[in-house]
Amino acid sequence: MKRATQSNATLPHLQQSLAVIATLRELVASLESKAVALESKAVALESKVVELESKNSALQSTLNNFAAENDLLKRRLFGTKSEHTNSNEFQLVLKELFPEEEKLQKEYERALCAGHDSLQRGEEPKEQQDKKPRSKPKGRRDLSVSNLERIHVNIDDPQLAEQGREINREVSHELIFVRGGFRVLVKSTAVYQVNVAGRSTVLGATQPQRLFPRSMCHESVYAWLACQKFGLGVPHYRLEQQLQGEEESLDRASMGRHMEELGGALGCTVVKAMFDDARTNCHVLSTDATGAAVQPVRTEDMRRQPCKKGHFFTVVADCDHVLYHYTESHTSKAVAQLFEGFSGFLQSDASSVYNILDRGTPGPGEGPLSLVGCWAHCRRYFFDAAITKHPGAVEGLRRIREIFCEEAKFSKHSPEQRLWHRPENACTAFRQLLCVGQSRQGPRTWPHEVDPSAGLRVQPGARAAACPAGRSACA
Repeated sequence: MKRATQSNATLPHLQQSLAVIATLRELVASLESKAVALESKAVALESKVVELESKNSALQSTLNNFAAENDLLKRRLFGTKSEHTNSNEFQLVLKELFPEEEKLQKEYERALCAGHDSLQRGEEPKEQQDKKPRSKPKGRRDLSVSNLERIHVNIDDPQLAEQGREINREVSHELIFVRGGFRVLVKSTAVYQVNVAGRSTVLGATQPQRLFPRSMCHESVYAWLACQKFGLGVPHYRLEQQLQGEEESLDRASMGRHMEELGGALGCTVVKAMFDDARTNCHVLSTDATGAAVQPVRTEDMRRQPCKKGHFFTVVADCDHVLYHYTESHTSKAVAQLFEGFSGFLQSDASSVYNILDRGTPGPGEGPLSLVGCWAHCRRYFFDAAITKHPGAVEGLRRIREIFCEEAKFSKHSPEQRLWHRPENACTAFRQLLCVGQSRQGPRTWPHEVDPSAGLRVQPGARAAACPAGRSACA
């Protein structure tokens, strides 16, 4: 009886335990289903995180590229600093160590710009200012009333004097420059009455040939203006003031016209002969081109035209000439016409317009023309990359500086001695520079404008020019 009573008493507890176990199993099953759902969500979130990290990395790389291009554009906007002789590649590394001085410099420039503002000085805007009345033209100046010392020259013709008789003298005046200052040249030309084919006529003595026949100024004045303007760098307005002190007036507009006439006369004679000599006899020509804004002449109704783009070529011919040539377009056709007839070494940058010379000689029956590279342009790629903190750019600049230092040691020697020392010294640094450029090649993560290895991708003759002993010595 006791056992039956005890079994009846434990039965409800067993049923309750079974119910609790069933509930716990359902709870475990629900938790397991939730865990599976959470695991799937975690996997999805992890994939999302990986995707966002890749996007973030791509955006960060793009941002770095834009920052590099921005620094490069700012540098090009405020001037090319890579051509400065005192530029040091290690300044690029130490630039960020002194932010206070840079901030102070910016504040000073901002205050300086504000101080020069015309509105802050109380001036009226330029549009509201009254236009200055234009002075009336005074015509050709009469040198006969000048107070300058006179030099008299009589121009006679003995042949006409034998055929007839002198009836008059025509007097003309020119402004001449001699040692000691300006003078007035008084030319007295004889006029004769002679018989030609049975008729009486009047003939004047033959005038000496002049370079500028209709000009009031003698050729010596043109030479003086050219020496003062281009030799000593004196502007025309200062020369105008100097002439006023000598009791002679020659306005700056006339000076500008005289220099234009002199440039045209020398360009078609002396400069043309210099170009012909450079193409025919020179061994090395170094050239570079730069763009410039040129203002065209006014239209028929006297309206101004917008500026157009022109290009100036600078050509250094051995140690003989420094020549300048203007072209309206920077194309292969213009380059072929400029260097037509030249056979030798042409040093230039890696512009594609010179590729036409690498394919063949500019004219038929000419000798070989070899293109060589320019270290200044090659260094510019490394300098641009160093501004944007490109890895290896500072090292490339250091290698190029070593090449320049090796060349500077023998700069005062003869070309033969420099040629003998160059393979021994400069080629070693050149090989190391090529190793720097080749070690940085691979997947590009930087813009092309700041890729330092682009400076080494020049014409095939550039590497041989750096080491004249031959291509194999530098390869």
